[in-house]
Amino acid sequence: MSVLIFVDIAEGQVKKASLEALSYGAKVAEQLGTSAEGVVLGTPKEDLAALGKYGVSKVHHVNNPALDHLDAQVYTKVIAQVAQAVSATVIIFPIIWMGSPLLHVFQPG
Repeated sequence: MSVLIFVDIAEGQVKKASLEALSYGAKVAEQLGTSAEGVVLGTPKEDLAALGKYGVSKVHHVNNPALDHLDAQVYTKVIAQVAQAVSATVIIFPIIWMGSPLLHVFQPG
């Protein structure tokens, strides 16, 4: 059981909204008594270990150049695989993803 937080990157840089989502996700995980873990898709230029200061215990990096550009179907499949592998009970996306087609896939029901 864990809280999985999607870390959005643009041009190799982690977006500010993702840092906020990591902090929020860490607080949610603490309230649930579980771990917070991040997931990064694509090719970041930043040191992913530095994301630990936002409260995540682990960052899963799926490094594939095909993931450098959003493809909702591919992203959905990869995030779902990571979520299943870590037994995530909650998945958090940065606020910038509110209109994303990915969210419609992850909505319960």
